[in-house]
Amino acid sequence: MKTSRISPGRHRREAVRYPIERNVAFKLDRRQRRPDPVLGKTMRVSSSDALFSGGHAAARGRNSDISISWPVHLNGIRGLRLVARGRVVRRDTRSAVIEIEEYEFRTLGDKDLEVPG
Repeated sequence: MKTSRISPGRHRREAVRYPIERNVAFKLDRRQRRPDPVLGKTMRVSSSDALFSGGHAAARGRNSDISISWPVHLNGIRGLRLVARGRVVRRDTRSAVIEIEEYEFRTLGDKDLEVPG
C-alpha cells in the first residue's frame, strides 16, 4: 500500500477533529526499552494528529507508531487499520497526542502492530 505524508506546512491545530473511540496499539520508538505495544483507545482523531489513552508511557518528542482499528471495512468484508508514524507532541498521566507525519491503511492480517478487537 502507498504511504501518505502530511504536508509539513499545514498546522495540526487547523485540522477538523473527530471524537472517535477505537482500539489503538502504540509502539514506542525502537530506541526505547519497552518493545511491546501499549494498548489504549483513541479519544479524538484528525488528519494531522491523534489523542489516545495509554500513551502515558510515551516520551514527548519521540517518534512512535500507532495502529488504530478502523470502523469501515474494505469492500464491506475485510477489516482495516490505520497505521501512522509521528512524533509525540503532548502527554500526561492518562493520554498522549501524536502528530502524524505519515500514514497508511492496512488490511487486517498484516504482522506488525496488530490491534485486538
